Amino acid sequence: MLTERLVGVKQVLLPAGVGFELGYPECLYHKGLVALPDGGVGESLSYSTAKKLLAPDGSPAKARAPFKGSASLDFGRVAHGMVTGVGAVVEVLPTTGWLTSKGELAANGAATVGYKAAKAEIEARGLTPVSETDWADIQAMQEAILANSEAADLLTSEGHPEVSLFGVDEPTGTYLRGRADYWSIQAGALIDYKTTVKVPSAHNLERAIWDYHYELQAAWYLELAGQVGIRVDRFVFVFQEKTPPFSVVVAPLAASAVEKGRDEMRQVIDLWADCVASGVWPGPPNLVEVGLPAWVAGRQAATGAVPQGAGLVDDDLAAELAAWAEGPCPLPRNLED
Repeated sequence: MLTERLVGVKQVLLPAGVGFELGYPECLYHKGLVALPDGGVGESLSYSTAKKLLAPDGSPAKARAPFKGSASLDFGRVAHGMVTGVGAVVEVLPTTGWLTSKGELAANGAATVGYKAAKAEIEARGLTPVSETDWADIQAMQEAILANSEAADLLTSEGHPEVSLFGVDEPTGTYLRGRADYWSIQAGALIDYKTTVKVPSAHNLERAIWDYHYELQAAWYLELAGQVGIRVDRFVFVFQEKTPPFSVVVAPLAASAVEKGRDEMRQVIDLWADCVASGVWPGPPNLVEVGLPAWVAGRQAATGAVPQGAGLVDDDLAAELAAWAEGPCPLPRNLED
């Protein structure tokens, strides 16, 4: 298993090769530091960092940049905690009753200096501030989860929440880590809970899985589970809408998607290891010849013309444009009178 110790002034993870921890401190997990055999301090690679290497706007430099939180991420963390029973400790902050700088009752309390100061004070105490509105939504989301029999069975079955997994990539020696929302022993599955602003329809979920590379996450966590000896045979997402009616959809990931994730996992670990070895973390190319999107080129090849967006050019203006190209320019329509 894993233990903690102080290396210099930094608290780090001390992996005994491979292992998993229940209830491991979230702050230490996210630091991602490991004590190396030679006494030095190294880094471990997580899925959340690795996926930045696959994103269209990603790069090693982007993946290595400091992480910045947001109100949206705080909402997600609190929702996770409500579902798994483990997570951020919250303090509900009223959004009404705040005064403007002129001493008037503010229409938007969250925009006032007083509200922001109260929020900062809560954060300074190590808690997560949540507005009354968000708290009501999160409680309603929990009720919707429990009302969904498939989701409730998975998340309340025999198992463990917030399982920290630690492993090593043998080809490169890279330390890896992952933190599963729930390990269902009964279902033989790792479960990940996601909140979404879109209706969790099949179409939207397929797009979200690809856009955010959730197939990489599934492969990543299943690989680590295999290394540490956790017996699971599938990875299941529980998606939930962040706005009423807070719809819930249980979505097991197809085997073909997991295989794609395994290929991506090999790609990003190798890239990360090369950057660690060289000490060079490149950004995107500083000179790029920009062309047209692939779908434009494909349609142009089919029609022989560059398509124009529907509704962007009306028939009258199209006629004027054609006249300008063929002969003397006519007066603009607003000058003809």
